[in-house]
Amino acid sequence: GTQDGSSLANACNTLSDADCNANAASGSVVYVCDPAGVGYSRSSSWSVTNANSNVTWNGDCSAFGNYSTRAKITNTAGSYNLQWGGSGSAIFKNIETAGGSSADCINIAGSGTVIIEDSFIHDCTAEGIDIGATSATVTVRNNTIANVPTFGIFAGNEGTPGFVTIEDNLLIDNGTSGAGNNNDAIGIGDGVPGSLVQRNIIKNQKSGLGSAIDLQDSTSAATVVHRALGN
Repeated sequence: GTQDGSSLANACNTLSDADCNANAASGSVVYVCDPAGVGYSRSSSWSVTNANSNVTWNGDCSAFGNYSTRAKITNTAGSYNLQWGGSGSAIFKNIETAGGSSADCINIAGSGTVIIEDSFIHDCTAEGIDIGATSATVTVRNNTIANVPTFGIFAGNEGTPGFVTIEDNLLIDNGTSGAGNNNDAIGIGDGVPGSLVQRNIIKNQKSGLGSAIDLQDSTSAATVVHRALGN
């Protein structure tokens, strides 16, 4: 069942409780609340390993009184801020993640089905969203990804994901490190069996050698439609 704000005030505000990791029940909503109104700064990455189906991690806790609308997830020593390492089906929504220690903001490394939506991903120290060493089917939609030094979103090369859908996202001011084609706003690499990239808005891509949307050397079946590109 749905977790309410009172129970999550103590269970989830360190992102270490079982409700926030491996044991959320199928069909439940886990509210990632921040009752103090400050961001989560962890000494290690937050790895979600849930194997159950249709679990939603929701960062919008505004219905629960004096909660921050979004809790910012970061870390001081991990290689990512948030990683999916599970095998079930999960939705991450209304999440804010930024900063970190040499970190991808979000890393997809498990299996199953993952949706990342309605979230704010910014000022990462590596990639915004890395769909890497995974076999998951992944949808990334309705997010804002901003001021990321390398890829805003990248899929492939490290694993063999399922079908990847990237749609209706705003990517702005990314590629800030200026180091070539690792700085694409959206990159599809090898190993992706199929992808759909549509209706994304890309503005002010920083890298001189990076691209707005780059299929790289992929042999996957990629469909790119309705691109909206800025300068």
